[in-house]
Amino acid sequence: MDCDQRHSLWTPRSKGRYEAGVRGMAVLGKGWTKTLCIVMGAVQVALLAFVGRWNGFSGVWYFGLVVRGTGLALGWLVWAVDLSCPRSCGVWFKRQFWMVGLPGILGLAGEYYFGNGK
Repeated sequence: MDCDQRHSLWTPRSKGRYEAGVRGMAVLGKGWTKTLCIVMGAVQVALLAFVGRWNGFSGVWYFGLVVRGTGLALGWLVWAVDLSCPRSCGVWFKRQFWMVGLPGILGLAGEYYFGNGK
């Protein structure tokens, strides 16, 4: 994916963005944004697993699709996105809506229709 470096998040303009009030994670995180994304993704997956266990959801539909699908999608995002390229960030943000949402929808629908009947 080509990237126009004039619009990079890691230019000296970042200081101006911060002073202007931009508080996005890429601007505030500087060099540790991917680490922060990994930590927040792990917390999200752990909370999904906790809520699923607490509510007695089945292993196949909820844990197989919702929890595992969310974890894989978020891991793929962190690995593949190029934070120095705004175009890459935009493309991956758009893709992640479906990559995380679709397993969630399918897993919850499967749990509802074919789950353990609670």
